[in-house]
Amino acid sequence: NPAINFNPNNHTQHITPSFDVQWENKIILTNLEKKHGITLTLSPNYLETLKNTPLDEETKQFLKDKHKKAEELIDNIHKRQETMKKLVEIIVTNQSRFIQKGWLYLVPLLQKDLAKIVGISPSTISRILSSKYIQTPHGTTLLRQLCPRNHFGKTALRLRKVIADIIQKNPHLSDAKISHHLQSEGLPIARRTVTKYRHQAGLNTSFTRKQQN
Repeated sequence: NPAINFNPNNHTQHITPSFDVQWENKIILTNLEKKHGITLTLSPNYLETLKNTPLDEETKQFLKDKHKKAEELIDNIHKRQETMKKLVEIIVTNQSRFIQKGWLYLVPLLQKDLAKIVGISPSTISRILSSKYIQTPHGTTLLRQLCPRNHFGKTALRLRKVIADIIQKNPHLSDAKISHHLQSEGLPIARRTVTKYRHQAGLNTSFTRKQQN
């Protein structure tokens, strides 16, 4: 079946994480790419040829140029691996409570802040976070998922949980009153934002909740 890969019902995706992080009274981080990935080295035969074989000047210069490019490639890959390691170490250190307890304990972590700390461009950070996976005690996920946006000092998931808890304790409160309550607690959230997170949590309006009670 030469066209089987074009079958719209055949979309099995195999994810290979680049890192593994676990909690055993401390963070245990493993670089899976370094542990199981390909190791690049220069061929001993190539180096022997360049070093000891009588060669004409043109061939020798050609081999020297190739040798230099190969060394630059290996050096760039090593630098990239070190940058990746540093980036992931920063992420897992900031998200240690998530590693211990789960998704609800993620904290906001902005990509632009990571870019400043690591010393690379925000676009490079975005590209790395959108393409690399990490294996955690709570499932395998994109690194991007461990860098949630800041919603008044909380993640969207945490904010949704806060609103859901308020509704559970005070089912009679309208979205406007919940907004007022949150503002009094130092969270300047508009009524429409409360409505959005209430919908995401699958909760009814205060009017419907009163009828149900």
